[in-house]
Amino acid sequence: MVLFSLISFLSVAQNGGVKGRITCNKNHGDRAYVVLSDSGSVKYSVRAGKNGKYFIEQVKPGIYDVSVSPDIKIYKERKMKGIQIEAGKTLDLNIQLENAGSRKKSYEVFF
Repeated sequence: MVLFSLISFLSVAQNGGVKGRITCNKNHGDRAYVVLSDSGSVKYSVRAGKNGKYFIEQVKPGIYDVSVSPDIKIYKERKMKGIQIEAGKTLDLNIQLENAGSRKKSYEVFF
């Protein structure tokens, strides 16, 4: 039993994690999803919680692409490539979302 517990502990300790906070102009960071992908395949995902904070644990070490998809379409999706997750470490990754642009239409009026 002790051997099994030690093996379980060592396998958990070899994984890493990523945590941080999603921020935007109007505190809608809690309405976004954080996704880690590898070669276009989603490996881990989580919805940001209160105050835009998120935490993904038990991530296998490696290089991942990170994308943040907001529920509110007034913000742009954010993508980052080549984010390294190391064994036994938790990466702090705070992400600022940008406005997608104005939804107002402008018209020219000629007299």
